[in-house]
Amino acid sequence: MTTLSDAIFEKAFEEGYAEGINICREKYIRRMLMKGQSIEFIADDLEEDIETVRKVAGKISSDSEMYR
Repeated sequence: MTTLSDAIFEKAFEEGYAEGINICREKYIRRMLMKGQSIEFIADDLEEDIETVRKVAGKISSDSEMYR
């Protein structure tokens, strides 16, 4: 029998896990862009579609401009 607190914990764990995956993906994309890799190469390496990588690259670019 699953209790409410177990269900809340499971949902929070799943959300945290997904957020961790996204953070790692962004760090990898940032690192590869700094090394001069193309968006196409990164998308192929991560097995992601190019638009997803472009969105993350754009977010990274706009975040870095904020600190200039």
